[in-house]
Amino acid sequence: TAKSVSNFSIDTEELALTGMKIKVINNVTNVQITATKLDARPSRLVSDAPNTVNQHLEIIKANISDADIEQVTIDFKVEKDWISQNSINESTIALYRYEANDQWNKLETTKVSEDSKTINYQAISPGLSVFAITGAKIPTEVAPEIPEGIQSAIITTITKYSWKMGLIIIGSIIAVVVLGYLFRSKKLLLPKPA
Repeated sequence: TAKSVSNFSIDTEELALTGMKIKVINNVTNVQITATKLDARPSRLVSDAPNTVNQHLEIIKANISDADIEQVTIDFKVEKDWISQNSINESTIALYRYEANDQWNKLETTKVSEDSKTINYQAISPGLSVFAITGAKIPTEVAPEIPEGIQSAIITTITKYSWKMGLIIIGSIIAVVVLGYLFRSKKLLLPKPA
């Protein structure tokens, strides 16, 4: 009936989807919802979803239109093993919905709970379509790049003055050895305390 909410629970290892709530605007009857895990982005879609994709899902409907739907709440899970193996920042995990204008729209996604193996999320969608669960990789630290001109100047300087640096190092070592020898000799010549 209009303004009512229908709940669907899904319990399968294959789908990341764990449940849905559909709030309708109008009266609808004999509604059918089919959720399918896709091995990759469907070829009919032009662009890829942003970030690293965990799973593509297609949720199709029969006997109900987007005009009848006020809101869909989609519950899904992501394996912790996938998060660690792909160096994913778990706070960036989100559900994206493919729109007719060839655009992936990020849906409002919230972390709900977690256990030892999975993290559970919930996303709000205005309708049904093709979806992608994605997450951004944790950035790795990159050493700052030295401009080419500065690199060549450093190499030239090291090459030009390396023999001087070598002399300074050798001279320092000799000075330490001589001072150590003189200090020991001087120490040996001091009278022993009574």
